[in-house]
Amino acid sequence: MAKTPIVKISNITKFMDSLARSLRSNFAWSSQIRKTIRNHPATDRSGNVSGFITIGENEKDKSGNPLSGMIRAFEWGSGIHGTKRAKYIISPKNKTRLAFLWPKATPPYIRGRKLAGTASGGRLSFFYVEHPGVQKRGSIEKSVNATLSKAVPELKLAIRQNIVDIINITVNEINKTTAR
Repeated sequence: MAKTPIVKISNITKFMDSLARSLRSNFAWSSQIRKTIRNHPATDRSGNVSGFITIGENEKDKSGNPLSGMIRAFEWGSGIHGTKRAKYIISPKNKTRLAFLWPKATPPYIRGRKLAGTASGGRLSFFYVEHPGVQKRGSIEKSVNATLSKAVPELKLAIRQNIVDIINITVNEINKTTAR
């Protein structure tokens, strides 16, 4: 008797393709993250069919840090928007000061613990800054929930059909055996 799986690789592949499309759609706001979404082929190991999708695996962000940290921050929030509820201290790496335009700032600029003064081009110069972090976007969670709500009923039907096919194959083989 030929072994027919209850869950086929094609069933899981269809689910994973749907999830990967949803992830790419929900990460439309970041081409850097969206480009790193990889749908790995589903496999069957001893009757266990599985597959996986990676996001940002072995990739670096624009600062050279693992992209996984940025993905985690946007998925669950960071800084004051995360679990630690604190600001991040950002210090200069290659220079002695940080300098950037800050349109909301108004003179007089008083040198202090953070503010070093003014720099060329109307920029302000800082010894360090306190970044509030990023708010949660939940792109992965949205994708999983949306995909599950559509794919689970489809997967149930596919598994049901696979079971019917197994029963039909078994009945046909029994009929052939008894007809001899």
